[in-house]
Amino acid sequence: AHELAHQWFGNKITCGSWQDIWLNEGFATYLSGLVIEDLDGNAAFTTWKQQRVNSITMADDGSVYVPAQDTTNVSRVFNGRLSYNKGSMVLHMLRKKLGDATFYQSLKDYLSDADYAFDYVKTDEFINVIEQSSGAQLDEFFNDWVYNEGFPSYQIEWDQVTPTQLRIEMSQMQSHPSVDFFEAKVPIRVLGSGGEIVNLTLDHSSNGEEFFEAVNFDVVALEFDPEVDLISKDNTVSLSVTDFALEAEFLIFPNPATTTITIKKPAFVEVFSVDIYNMLGQLVMRAPYSENVRVEGLSAGLHFIRFETNTGIIHKRLLKK
Repeated sequence: AHELAHQWFGNKITCGSWQDIWLNEGFATYLSGLVIEDLDGNAAFTTWKQQRVNSITMADDGSVYVPAQDTTNVSRVFNGRLSYNKGSMVLHMLRKKLGDATFYQSLKDYLSDADYAFDYVKTDEFINVIEQSSGAQLDEFFNDWVYNEGFPSYQIEWDQVTPTQLRIEMSQMQSHPSVDFFEAKVPIRVLGSGGEIVNLTLDHSSNGEEFFEAVNFDVVALEFDPEVDLISKDNTVSLSVTDFALEAEFLIFPNPATTTITIKKPAFVEVFSVDIYNMLGQLVMRAPYSENVRVEGLSAGLHFIRFETNTGIIHKRLLKK
């Protein structure tokens, strides 16, 4: 399957330099994975992806794009971890980013492009074709995953703030300083006490980002990237542990409120910011800390207040009348 794939990716369109070898080998590797997905099923394909990720994350550095100084180094050009495995998983993440229909149509457009079919192509030219076909802006994606180095490690904290509201806080660390943040659509599987399963895709765009998701069951666990759609390593998922003694001393009143709330807190707690979210998890108000905060501009109904403090994040519920 790998060698047959080269009839299109490598022969019909050939990489324009050794720096672009992933356009041959990453594609052929991914198409061999697609054969497993099609013939053997999703479980086998998930195992295949996990094997690629295990290889990629054996080291913290290395770009898919071959640096100019390494183009005479045969072992670097034909590096299985980078040109083959990381190149293939970058294509899989591009597929997940664009969606199947757009991804496959973009590749068809690439293979039939009159400027490159039966000719040569470089990575920036490939990117231009995919952007024009898909209508997506992909500079940051390819800068992070092809031209620069490394991968993220995710830290997930969650709690069920109400019977119908799940809060997920997501952060990441990067394995290499060439990338300051990997923006990605992160798959999360939510498991309920009665066997319920809900699959979420969270568009992670900043460190410490919070997501509020509606649920109608008791949540018992979260699974990170259950089908291995991301290049990542050493990820953690944990239930947020509340300091109940501090929580009891940190008060807002009146609650329900009409125009103003008063914040009562221990003297040693310093509050840096006050963010208020609606039931959809949308940020509707942000204010600097004050003992009295005006809330008359909020719509009626339940809201969630997030206090960033020197002791950590504190959450409170507010009913606006």
